[in-house]
Amino acid sequence: MYLSPIIIFLGPWILGSVATFYFSDYSLIFNNLSITGTWYLSLVGLFLFYSLIIFNIQRRRSLNLENIIKEKLNLNSLSSLIKLFVVLHFLTVLLSILYSSGFPLYWLIIGDQRTYVDYGIPTISGLSHLLRAYSLVCCLILYLFGSKKQKKLAIYSSIYFVFTAFFLELSRGNGAVMLAHPLGFYFLIRKISFKNISVILISAFISIPFFTFIQILRYGDFEFEKLNLQLLNAGISDSSTMALIFTPAALYASAPIMNMDLNLKNAEDFKFSPDKSITLLMPSFIRDYLAGEKSSPEKYGLLISEAYNTTSFLTPLIQDFGRFGALFITFLFLSISGYIYSRAREGSIFYILLWPPIFMSLIFSAFTLYFLALIVVLYPFLVMVSYNFLLNKKQRYFRGEK
Repeated sequence: MYLSPIIIFLGPWILGSVATFYFSDYSLIFNNLSITGTWYLSLVGLFLFYSLIIFNIQRRRSLNLENIIKEKLNLNSLSSLIKLFVVLHFLTVLLSILYSSGFPLYWLIIGDQRTYVDYGIPTISGLSHLLRAYSLVCCLILYLFGSKKQKKLAIYSSIYFVFTAFFLELSRGNGAVMLAHPLGFYFLIRKISFKNISVILISAFISIPFFTFIQILRYGDFEFEKLNLQLLNAGISDSSTMALIFTPAALYASAPIMNMDLNLKNAEDFKFSPDKSITLLMPSFIRDYLAGEKSSPEKYGLLISEAYNTTSFLTPLIQDFGRFGALFITFLFLSISGYIYSRAREGSIFYILLWPPIFMSLIFSAFTLYFLALIVVLYPFLVMVSYNFLLNKKQRYFRGEK
């Protein structure tokens, strides 16, 4: 079977819910989840509706997408495109280093107090993240279907992109978003097996201490005192190494749902004030100018703790459109993602290339709203610009693809 968008979407929500109940006795967490049971039941109904749509799509379509990709894509053109993307991205990195007078890894080494949030050129860096995510998808395609020489190009280019995200920038968020794109492509075209599931679970388990390590690095603290204090603030007295490594990840998994619950309790049923949603569509330099010195509630909504400002994709929608208005917008998002998935499973190269940012938005939906982020909204334009160039000549004006 193929990895269903149902699992992609509901998996993080289930994990976050389990983590929420695990921490329900600690002072950081609300002891009782929201009293707005009707809203939660409506949300469950939406999830079930989405599940039925995806199940029907998967039941009707069993095309071998790998054969379609090999037939329609020109891998030589793809190689040239990857080389161009590496050069363009490298130029943005150089400009960002000059603009920021360094980069996070360098600042860490010399003891500078600046962090990853001080790095990069507003908007330009965001576009480079978009380019990097799309490039990794292209690298994966080249690695899966290319010649030995093309596979080497894909590997070296991927190493470069991963290094810039996790080590040069010390950014867990940008790195995770970047890696989610090729994963989305892979699980669209390849059936999952017990071996695949085992690799995913083991990789997820191994990645937890790695992400904790990145957290320590980017704040320039190689000791565990800060993490220990973090646990104490959460009401957790266990200071063992395992608790220090894994509990922060569990807190990050549960915080978005609890933040959403807090905002839900204080929201109206219906409203129309889409400032949070609209600002997501703006370039960062405009968004930062308009945001000014806003407090955390104005930026992120109500928070259970200033240390955990991640919110689910629903929180800004609840703030903008009210409890039940947010459900309607959620229905639109899920309908669009279902349509794109359906067209991709039908063998459309354009929609196959378009699926990765939707996958990323779904898998991180329990943490933040990516559906309206520029990295997702502008992604189709990047695909359209490169689309005809990537197709074999006889496929470029194929009516079904047009």
